[in-house]
Amino acid sequence: MPRALSLGGRWVPSLFDVYVFLPLLAAVICVVGMRLERSPVRSIGLVSFILVGLLLAGMASLMFDDRHPADEGIWPVPPDLHVVSQTEGCGSACLRGVSVTGERAAERIREHLRSHGYAPRPSEMCRVNGVVLTYTVCTAVTEDSPTAARVEWYM
Repeated sequence: MPRALSLGGRWVPSLFDVYVFLPLLAAVICVVGMRLERSPVRSIGLVSFILVGLLLAGMASLMFDDRHPADEGIWPVPPDLHVVSQTEGCGSACLRGVSVTGERAAERIREHLRSHGYAPRPSEMCRVNGVVLTYTVCTAVTEDSPTAARVEWYM
């Protein structure tokens, strides 16, 4: 649900957390419950459900392409800015970009990024996502003119 609301940061589980850590945590809780229950017959269904979930989580994490960044709280842009073009490409790394126009475009985009948890660094703004298995998303905002800006983000 947090991802659908474009939320992110240290307290929102990353896709890696959801696919790998949470099923492992559920499996550990089930094993502890089985040991306390002392009747494995009642717990076999739940444990088999967790094992199937771990198998599917493993397959999903292997198929997950972490090179292509998602919206990462950057998209949608603030409503008073107009999107001129969008780009997506891969070279040594994959990135996404968007060109926007509007009054004080670069400043508005930087404010938008700060409000979504991005912290300024010398040449870019970055945000760490995830609780246990984290990853970093960085953005570069380039001011083309006072009313035009370009935002590129990558993982």
